[in-house]
Amino acid sequence: MFNVKIAGALLGIIAAAMAVAMPAQAQNAADWEKVVAAAKKEGKVVVYSGAAPASLKKAVEMFEKSTGITVEILIGRGAEIRERVRTERSFGRNIGDVLVNGLSTAIGQMNAGDTQPHGYLPNAGKLVPPFTTAPFNNGDMILPVYATSWAIAVNTNLVKPGEEPKSWHDLLDPKWKGKIIVDNPLSNGGGQATFAIFLEKFGREFIEKMKAQQLTFSDQYTIGQQRLARGEFAIYAPFIVSETYNLKGLPVKGIVPIEGKTYSSQMIGMLAGAPHPNAAHVFINYIFGDEAQASFADLGYTSPTGRVSTTITEDLKPLMYGKLFDIITEDRLSKAVPILESIFK
Repeated sequence: MFNVKIAGALLGIIAAAMAVAMPAQAQNAADWEKVVAAAKKEGKVVVYSGAAPASLKKAVEMFEKSTGITVEILIGRGAEIRERVRTERSFGRNIGDVLVNGLSTAIGQMNAGDTQPHGYLPNAGKLVPPFTTAPFNNGDMILPVYATSWAIAVNTNLVKPGEEPKSWHDLLDPKWKGKIIVDNPLSNGGGQATFAIFLEKFGREFIEKMKAQQLTFSDQYTIGQQRLARGEFAIYAPFIVSETYNLKGLPVKGIVPIEGKTYSSQMIGMLAGAPHPNAAHVFINYIFGDEAQASFADLGYTSPTGRVSTTITEDLKPLMYGKLFDIITEDRLSKAVPILESIFK
């Protein structure tokens, strides 16, 4: 795992302030080879990612093999990545080249000036709706890498087939009181995004009734899944659909509610002042190529280029490719969070 210590002495930082490398400008396919050649001279790209390590691992390995360019990755929570970028910019010492972060966080970073235009990308034309329009379409600043969707998961030892919740509203059934673990709606992540959508679509009364169900909060989705699998809880929601692969063989079943899955997207962009801008340019383009997108699809994510997994089993297709409900944006999330805090605190 990539890790960097930022120099503590301000004078040392100022003395080491570098002239930012300028990317080779590509306006079209004919100029693209110049960018690729310049990227190979730079030799590496540093990626700051708020995504799960496994989601990028295979794509990074294929990129390195294909281009000979080394990828160094720092994985952290979205807020940690945001703070690291802010610190580097304030010191005038940029280390990261590429940002991969959740939709709301990435848009906030873009608006704060943390990203710069990525320029012409040969593979950008592969994006398909809804990933060609707002909130995913942000000019040439940030683009969707893949979408993570959330559904409902049940412990099959505790929930009989005829009792499985079919709607998000079924979580309000009194029989589930004290038996539901949820991704923390007060922390940045899937729980907060999903509860913000509930607030918009179902109203405050729905959230109040959810609270009355004596929910248990989980700040780590892996812990929530483990507690569900062990039988400590009957239901886990929202549940990251792609995690189905990691729970194979356990008494856990994912269910897509009739309203659909909530979802969000990991976004990618070039960081302002990137030390290796050409390598960043080439890496971002590679992410939208068939190889990388196929690797995301095989992990259970929704590809913004429409790629479908060739390895997924038939029984999982309804879960992986089920109806999408809604996505929350930064402006709507900022309005919902204070209300969620007033209810749950």
